[in-house]
This record gives sequence, structure tokens and C-alpha cells, in this order.
Amino acid sequence: MAVYEKTAEYLISGETTHMTQDTIRQFGAELTSFFIVTLLNMVFGALAMAIGMLIVIQTAQALGSGTTVTLLSILLAATGVAGVVLGLWWIITSSHILKGINGIRREYKNRKEPVTDETLTGWIVTMMAHYRENTRTIRWMNGICLLGGCIYFAFGLQNLYEGLVPAEMAGSTGVGVFPFAAAAINCTIGIVSILFSLYFHRYSKVWDERMAKAETSEAVLMHAMERE
Repeated sequence: MAVYEKTAEYLISGETTHMTQDTIRQFGAELTSFFIVTLLNMVFGALAMAIGMLIVIQTAQALGSGTTVTLLSILLAATGVAGVVLGLWWIITSSHILKGINGIRREYKNRKEPVTDETLTGWIVTMMAHYRENTRTIRWMNGICLLGGCIYFAFGLQNLYEGLVPAEMAGSTGVGVFPFAAAAINCTIGIVSILFSLYFHRYSKVWDERMAKAETSEAVLMHAMERE
């Protein structure tokens, strides 16, 4: 890790020798997308837990009322338990990722201008190291964020449809605002999730390129050290 960080620092310092405010803002955008994607994954994990608990409670109530135990009820109960377990596990996993960037985020938010090249390089190196250690998990998180955003957007369109169709049938009377409020909330969450997932995907490509350069330089450095 020490060799990697020294190599990465050398590479990145070359990129930021002529640092501008645009460079700092670009790093801030990368950090924000990372933070939002992680936060949304915690939300989706909590949602999976809530849905799982709801399924378990409804199944238990049905069985408690004398309903015959069937294969379907067993599968529903198992699905609910799996949702609770997976949701809790994903919240814990996302929390670990979030903890790794919170320190950098606090430093960035509390920065005092001007930010030196060394400070910016240190932030980038730290975030790259965290990204490298959790690359597979982070890629899963981005995929889940995109999928969750699409699902929420679909729910929003369904809410909108449920609000508009009865309005036409009833002559635009007697229809509440709930479907439209739900549509606005779900569509907003969906669009935000999709946009930040796409932003993060773009930024992750930059980090992958930096990692590839750093690993190549690390291999060369280690080879040179072995020859000595």
C-alpha cells in the first residue's frame, strides 16, 4: 500500500501541478457523486428491510388467523427474511464505504483557500486508495443505485397514471392529490439516483485510469528495487 500511494501521489501530482479552481471543483463533484451514491444505497437497503419486514408481518398475520400453511406462504416468509437480512447487510456495507470518504468530505467542506497542490493530491490519493480497496463493492453500489432509480421512476409514472386516468373518467373531479404527490416524490428520487449513478460511472472511469497508471508504475518500481 505504501508503494502504491507513493506512486499514485507522483502520478497525480503531475496532473495537478498547475492546479486551478476548476480542478478543485472537479474533485468536489467526484466526491459529491461518491457520497450521494453511497447514501442512496443506504436508503435502498433500508427500503429492502422495510419491505421484507412487511412481508414477514403480513405472512405471520395470515397464518395466525388460521390460514393454511402453503408453499407460497413459506416462500413469501423466506423472501421477507432474506430482504431484511440483505437490507441490513447492505446498510452496513454502505456505511463502511461512507465512513471511508467522510473524513475527506469534511476536510473538503472546511477547506480554506487557497488549497495547495499537496493537499489536493493527498485527498485524491486517499480516495483512490479507498476506491481500490472496495472497487467491487462500489461497482455493485453504483449498479444498485441505477436500478433503484429506474424502479422509483417507474413507480412515479405509475402514480401519475393512477392520478390522471381516474381524473379523466370522473370529469376531473373527486381525485385527490396523493397520486400526484407520490409521483413527484418517486420521480424525483428516481431521476436523482439515475443522474448521480451516471455521474459516478463517469468519474469512476477516471479513477480506474489513475489506478492502472499507478499499478504500472508500482510494478516498474518494484522490479527496479528487486534488481538492486
